[in-house]
Amino acid sequence: MPLLNFWRLYALIYDSLLKIIPYRQLIEKVVAELEIKSDLTIFDAGCGTGNVIKKIEEKYSGDFKIKIHAIDVETAMLNRAVGKIKKNHVRFWLCDLNEGLPFPNKTFHRIICVNALYALNNPDLAIQRFRRVLKNKGEIIIVNPCSKNLVAILKEHIFIILSKKNIISFLKFLIDLPLFVLLIVFNIIILFKAKKKIYHFLSEKILAEKMSKFGFKILKLEKVYGSTCVFLKAQKI
Repeated sequence: MPLLNFWRLYALIYDSLLKIIPYRQLIEKVVAELEIKSDLTIFDAGCGTGNVIKKIEEKYSGDFKIKIHAIDVETAMLNRAVGKIKKNHVRFWLCDLNEGLPFPNKTFHRIICVNALYALNNPDLAIQRFRRVLKNKGEIIIVNPCSKNLVAILKEHIFIILSKKNIISFLKFLIDLPLFVLLIVFNIIILFKAKKKIYHFLSEKILAEKMSKFGFKILKLEKVYGSTCVFLKAQKI
């Protein structure tokens, strides 16, 4: 399946991830760790369908004057993102992160890259480009797959539902099960590409080493999303 066709198809069901509790928790964590305040300029590198941006909008709802620039390579993803955002503080760019960044040096106070770095041709080069457009002492949050365990996220979702002892939540899970199966199918394709070294799953140690090598101080490093992803927060030094 050609790469762009893959992401175009994935865009059709991508927001089904929002039905998964660990995914929602991940988005909430990213937004909390951004520590948003007035007059920040934020870059969402590989914004997908705009779920992080939407959460920022919901949480702060105009209380802060911020600007967001969001890039994705797939039109179908961007169209969905544009449809979610109600305010004019976001500018969307149809752009391939593999081809460089259309921004001057030291443009952004914050950069977020959630489950996008792994799909780039050269993660090392991308990290260097992120550093170039980040202001001095600016911060970056990267979430990147580290595990090939596809069922871990679903197991965590089920555990949370069962711990609530809420029959309605469990019935919703059963209704949504076909969508979860489709998500697993897409992620099997991603896993296959990772095994072929087309995509880049990185351990905590390797990702931290790369960030340190290219001029970042690690502020936070942990596993998230059913322990299938690395969450890294770092500061430009």
